[in-house]
Amino acid sequence: MLTLATTAAGIASLALGAGLVVGAPSVDPTATWTALDTVPGSGLGATVETWEASPVDYDRDGDEDVWIGYHDQGGKLWRNDGSGSYTLAYTWPRRNSEGKVPDRHDCAWADVDRNGLPDAYCAAGRSGANVVKTGRDNEMWLQTSPGQFTDVGTRWGIGDVCGRSHYVAFVDANHDAYPDLFVGNAPPRDVTGDPCDDPANGLPSEEMKLYLNQSGAGFQQVTDWGVGGYGGARFAEVADVNGDGWDDLLVNYSGGPVLYRHNAETGYTDVAVANGITGNPSDAVFADLDGDGDPDLVTGLGRRVEYRLNTGSRFLAPVLAWTVPSGGAARAVAAGDADGDGDLDIYVLVSNLTAHTNPRDVVLRNTGLQFAATQVPAAGGIGDAVATLDGNGDGRAEFLVLNGVETGGPIQRIELRFQ
Repeated sequence: MLTLATTAAGIASLALGAGLVVGAPSVDPTATWTALDTVPGSGLGATVETWEASPVDYDRDGDEDVWIGYHDQGGKLWRNDGSGSYTLAYTWPRRNSEGKVPDRHDCAWADVDRNGLPDAYCAAGRSGANVVKTGRDNEMWLQTSPGQFTDVGTRWGIGDVCGRSHYVAFVDANHDAYPDLFVGNAPPRDVTGDPCDDPANGLPSEEMKLYLNQSGAGFQQVTDWGVGGYGGARFAEVADVNGDGWDDLLVNYSGGPVLYRHNAETGYTDVAVANGITGNPSDAVFADLDGDGDPDLVTGLGRRVEYRLNTGSRFLAPVLAWTVPSGGAARAVAAGDADGDGDLDIYVLVSNLTAHTNPRDVVLRNTGLQFAATQVPAAGGIGDAVATLDGNGDGRAEFLVLNGVETGGPIQRIELRFQ
């Protein structure tokens, strides 16, 4: 029986996975994969407070730009020149037009009004003072022309002034042409006298929400589709898990993860336990690790980085991909083909929020579902988030790493090189 290693395709695959090129001159046998920080000179480097980053081709010129959120210090949209160098395209200032400071967290992108340009929905928390978010609520930034935005979130009724909104996602909930919206809200703070706790005030609930897009002219909340409670404090991930043509949604919930399976426009059912997805992961990402065409699941849970293969209808039992060394925990995970061999690798962002230290991250190179760790250059600050980019369009993933949780920290762009 032919194996992968005894076929021509297998030989090429193995050679590429080892950093070799078939037919090329021999490579120094002492060469190894090295992770480099290539953010210097890219335009993205800064030592600053951060929260999240989102890749987006905002101007539809064919290359990938990126939005970076600096928590309550504002946000910036960075335009890619096509080679992975960036210039500032648009700024969300620290103080908005009302002179207030939004507690801005995640921004998700989609063309909500179908004008050909992606728009941004940005979540806002209630700040440490637990304010009702009037005047600093969640934002829907419509892109009216390339690089020009207008906020209609409050006017469209999706400001969600009582929600501690963290992670949000656009989702196809009803199979029309317009993207719908999930808003993830963290559990409310237990404070006395919160106006959002008194129904007589007529304020919206503090729970997470699902909104249906009204043909690009607004959104309407649906409350009978099975989405509720408190979740999305760390992630909100969308994928068609069972291949039925409908978007499913994975969020972390106050009592553990929830996998909302879509029931063909009749709402959602939580199938997390049925798929063996338990615990309280700090982050999760869908990624086709085995190349069979369906989304597998990668999670970070304490010191364990695990993956669950997808059979096409459900997830299998978790498999340990890597154990974080003592003194750190997996804070965030991302996936992308960092070594250019055709399969997806895993970035593990390691933090210690208790000791306020920043242990070194790793890139886990995927070689037939065996993972080899390549250590990332050390960084100050405290790691919190990572996004997958392909700024130069070469098909090899770069990882934009944010180390600015709680206090300022450096932004890194990590690439693998064979040296």
